[in-house]
Amino acid sequence: MNIYFDFTNLNIKSVFVGVGIFDGVHRGHQEIIKILKENAKKYNSETCVLTFYPHPVEILANKEFEYLQTLDERLETLKEAGIKHTICVLFDEHFAKLNPDDFFNNYIFKHLKPNGMVVGENFRFGKDRKGDTPLLENLCKQHKIKFCVVDSIKYNNEIISSTNIREKLKNSDFKSAYSMLGRRFYWIGVVTKGKGLGRKIGFPTI
Repeated sequence: MNIYFDFTNLNIKSVFVGVGIFDGVHRGHQEIIKILKENAKKYNSETCVLTFYPHPVEILANKEFEYLQTLDERLETLKEAGIKHTICVLFDEHFAKLNPDDFFNNYIFKHLKPNGMVVGENFRFGKDRKGDTPLLENLCKQHKIKFCVVDSIKYNNEIISSTNIREKLKNSDFKSAYSMLGRRFYWIGVVTKGKGLGRKIGFPTI
């Protein structure tokens, strides 16, 4: 997978683009990726995911965000999903102030000129989240870009979302969290040797 961290020196042509945060790359995201890949194949295009880091909440609300995956893990999962190109956009104060039209015209259309776009039904973009799927569909029509909205997926009558998965994990409802993610949740870290006190009483820890 080709990874880009800005819109300069892109070696991307004839693509279908999926846009979103993709934190966790859960089953809802996986459905977007599935539709993205199907459309890319249908229209003889390559797949491209446009994602953002850090999460907009960290910039707009000035608070630490609890990610389901590190950025490296997210990129690795997208690679495993078969995505050809991923553009990871730095979400900063300047980017947060872009109105929806400027985001589309100055970034999506100017640099990518995609054959099509795929987003989830709750996708929002631009300053104050003023851009929604009807607006994005209209912008795509103006430039003859195919557009697809993917409906949310539910598990036990709850929409699968990163927010709901985080809540399940906090409440130790691991079964629901795993079912929404489509895989087991995990942490990656470095194990260091301690005093070995737990092992002495029969409960070794890490």
